[in-house]
Amino acid sequence: MASRPDPAATPAASAARDPWIDNGRLLAAILVVSIHMVELHLARSGVAEWFWVVTWGIRLPLFGMLAGVFSRDQPVNRDFRALVRSVLLPLVIMTMIHLLLDKWVGHKMILRPEVPVYTLWFLYGLIFWRVALPYVARLRRPLMWVTIAAVLVGLPEFFEADWALAPIIAHFPFFVVGWKLRPHLARLRQRTRRSAALAVGVIALSVVALTLLLRLTPFGLGELTMNLEYAPGTLPTLHSMGTRLAVIATGIVLAVAMLHITPRRRLPLISTAGSNGFTIYLLHGALIRIGRHLGLLPTENIAEWQVPVLLALSVLMAFVLGSIPVARLVRPLIKPRARWLFADEKDRA
Repeated sequence: MASRPDPAATPAASAARDPWIDNGRLLAAILVVSIHMVELHLARSGVAEWFWVVTWGIRLPLFGMLAGVFSRDQPVNRDFRALVRSVLLPLVIMTMIHLLLDKWVGHKMILRPEVPVYTLWFLYGLIFWRVALPYVARLRRPLMWVTIAAVLVGLPEFFEADWALAPIIAHFPFFVVGWKLRPHLARLRQRTRRSAALAVGVIALSVVALTLLLRLTPFGLGELTMNLEYAPGTLPTLHSMGTRLAVIATGIVLAVAMLHITPRRRLPLISTAGSNGFTIYLLHGALIRIGRHLGLLPTENIAEWQVPVLLALSVLMAFVLGSIPVARLVRPLIKPRARWLFADEKDRA
């Protein structure tokens, strides 16, 4: 049974499902769920911290790149309805749900539009990236310019910890790479034994390198999330800027390598869940918060052996949220039709 196309992470998603892209999207979605499942235990669990670091490149960079694949460098007015229905309205709806969860768990309900709620910063990013892309695309070497912006935004003069624009700009290069890759997807699909071995080698080498950096240097989560300002001083700042540039380059290489070795044919359950990857992303944060409040998920004093259990539970959660029945049930939240919101062409004439 074919899956109903769920909104991809961007408004210009193709109506035709590509199982190769859906399989890659599911992998990224599972890793995002996994990280949020163990995030409270990163300071106390070496296994959780290690997993967070070594999977970074095939998580947000891959998710952002796949979002860019389905974006166009045309003015947003051509996709305005899709942008509102697929991104803006789900952002508003899920923000309200998280605010209600705040009240339920005993926190204050404080709406601060400039600060994304929990996992929803990526939706802010999608809106910013989609609106900015047509202008960035008019520049020569757009990837170079957005990478420069991503490096400069970490400077204390620009950075503001209470506003998500800094990490959004820092992750913009991944989105632009996806947009630039779209005409070359056919070549990326053409896998040979040599190219597949090379891609696996790149991923394995990055795991080893990131493990050594984590164990032997101060390098860690702060550098990979790119949501912290640089340390003061000329040399520390230059070092931080070089580190961020290396992080962005590594994320691009890892995301492309992982997509290259992702299965290209349709896989039962996997491709279906991947086609509903946006549903997984939107719903998992609220579900995890509910599980923690009800005591179903640990919030402290976790043992190392429990980390693999939580990771396995993350995989199960991703498949359940990406299933056809769940996708159909929550479709009014994920992609509301909102006909009442838009004026018809004849009404605007």
